[in-house]
Amino acid sequence: MKPITFFLVYIAIFVACAALTIGIIRLLSPGIKKYFISIFQDDETADFFLKMVRLVLFMSGLSAALSSKYTMDEKSNWLTLSWEATGQFQSTLSNLYNGMMAFTFVFLVLHLFNKLLAK
Repeated sequence: MKPITFFLVYIAIFVACAALTIGIIRLLSPGIKKYFISIFQDDETADFFLKMVRLVLFMSGLSAALSSKYTMDEKSNWLTLSWEATGQFQSTLSNLYNGMMAFTFVFLVLHLFNKLLAK
């Protein structure tokens, strides 16, 4: 296989992973903003934390999308290339999942702390 094939597949999977990351962030943003507004009772603070969550999720997805484990030796074929591309996509989903689970735990702690202070 030619080296340009690996480069084109890498770029295509990177664009797909970045689009997936941006799509997930756009889907989650309205709910997270309402959540932060209800906790902090301040729009500026809620916007700051929303931007921070977006940035962390974006960096998490992008770091995995940039990972490259393509082997370009003479034994490479379309099957190995497709498995490596799928691995890159799976690593993006895994990083996003881990980031969202960490935020879910932090949001739960914030919610419980907010409930305790409200009493």
